[in-house]
Amino acid sequence: MLKRILYISLLVLLILTAQELYAQYILTRNFETNLSTAPFSVEITGQSVDVYDIDVDKVSATVKNNNSYAISGNITFNNKQVTTFEIPAGETKALSNLALTKAMVSGLTAGQYDLVVNITAPYATTNNSIKVNLKGTITNVVKNGISRSGLGTAGNPYLVYKIEDLVRFAQEVSNQGDSTTKVVKQIDDLDFSLSTSYYNSNDTSLGNLNENANDGNKILQETTTGTGFIGIGTFTGASNYKPFKGTYEGNGKAIRNLYINTTTGSRVGKPVALFNSLEGATIKGLKMNGTIKSAGDSSSIAGWVYGVCKIINCQNWATVECTVNDFSNGGIVGTAWQNANLTLTDCWNGASITGGSATAGMIGLVYRSTVTMERCRNTANITSLTTVSSDSNNGTAGLAVKNSSSTGTVNIIQCFNSGTIKGNQNVGGLISSTNGALNITSSYNVGTVNATATGTYAGGLLARHRSGTTTITNSYSAGTISSGTAANKGGLVGYTAASLKYNNSYYLSTTASSATSNVANTTISRTKAQMQQQSFATTLGTVFKWTSGVNNSYPQLTWQ
Repeated sequence: MLKRILYISLLVLLILTAQELYAQYILTRNFETNLSTAPFSVEITGQSVDVYDIDVDKVSATVKNNNSYAISGNITFNNKQVTTFEIPAGETKALSNLALTKAMVSGLTAGQYDLVVNITAPYATTNNSIKVNLKGTITNVVKNGISRSGLGTAGNPYLVYKIEDLVRFAQEVSNQGDSTTKVVKQIDDLDFSLSTSYYNSNDTSLGNLNENANDGNKILQETTTGTGFIGIGTFTGASNYKPFKGTYEGNGKAIRNLYINTTTGSRVGKPVALFNSLEGATIKGLKMNGTIKSAGDSSSIAGWVYGVCKIINCQNWATVECTVNDFSNGGIVGTAWQNANLTLTDCWNGASITGGSATAGMIGLVYRSTVTMERCRNTANITSLTTVSSDSNNGTAGLAVKNSSSTGTVNIIQCFNSGTIKGNQNVGGLISSTNGALNITSSYNVGTVNATATGTYAGGLLARHRSGTTTITNSYSAGTISSGTAANKGGLVGYTAASLKYNNSYYLSTTASSATSNVANTTISRTKAQMQQQSFATTLGTVFKWTSGVNNSYPQLTWQ
């Protein structure tokens, strides 16, 4: 009998204990977690990674304990613990500034991963409905500035994912930090007009950039109104010369709707472009689009260039406009300054360039410098609005305006112009006026050349050869040529006052009475029918090709 009583007592105790455990288990599940479900990005700074909500700043997890007793738990990511917590009965705890270690994201690819909230005591349960959206290369994702996980080397460059990265980097170069000589790589296409090209298009932390202090300072507003984007590198005088000296890897990506307007404000008269000034720098694989208005030297890629610089495989589709006299404006470079050694390779200007003085598709002005352009093209309208006739640097050209100095060399190799070139004076299909040395090899012009002023010069390839030596080899011009003084136009060169050599080069007979206006030479003229034959391309050399119906059947370059 006693045994039966003990057995029944033990059974009742077990049932009561089980009920209590079950009740506690149910109660333990009564908790709430609150994390934003907007897309997240991950930023690496040194050895730590912070989780950010793009729209509302850093993520904070809120865990509410609805039980009558304390609970404890942790938050994990990628099966690794991020943080732990203990929450008394009936209380709520906010877990802010969640940080992931570098090891937690190592090896992960872009995608969505669980951010898991675990209750570990008194009993276990889990909420894994929160996702973290990892963007790009996890070990180098950037947030609000150049990633300091990159060393700025060719193998480990600073990375540009968003427009804030460009703005921050421009500020770093302007402050003359170590970034000036670093390697920077653009990862994504950037569109200044789209909020998705910003980490947070409503961010005001970067302050007043567009010289309008009353517009709220939201970053998208700052870069698309007022004076717009502030370029990389500065030159506001000899005491404030801070150029970019490194390498920018455009990576074949585009910068769209770049907006710069320095017709008013403190930047009037200063060089403006994506890179305001370069020295010893290399820019590669970049496509530009947008609007640039200035009262100074301007272009899409570089305002001013010094030292040994290379611009490779870059395209401009951004309109450049300056209506002020005595400045230089180009599609790729505003001015190549004294003693610069600049190489442009495989570059293309496809947007209209309007300048007040020296205006060209590639380089507004070459000033006492050496410039080599190879496989470059201008296919857009180039217009100079100047009415000033005394400045010998005034000119308009498909590729470049050369200054009046006797120093410097310009080499044109396998380049062409097909746009309309119009200006007051010294208008050339490829080059405006030149002193020093000019070598044009295997190049051509099929665009209209129009010099409007009386007494000025117009030429199919070169407007005016002042001094030094000019050699034109295996090249031709078939574009219409006109001048305010009809006699001052030449099928290849408008006027020459120095040594000029033609080697296997030709002009369309109907465009001018001579290859050079002041030197009778009609032996190298060809009719339209002759120039539109395959045999003419063969005459020019192996770098030319001919396709019936293409380019109005004039020869093209084989790289086109």
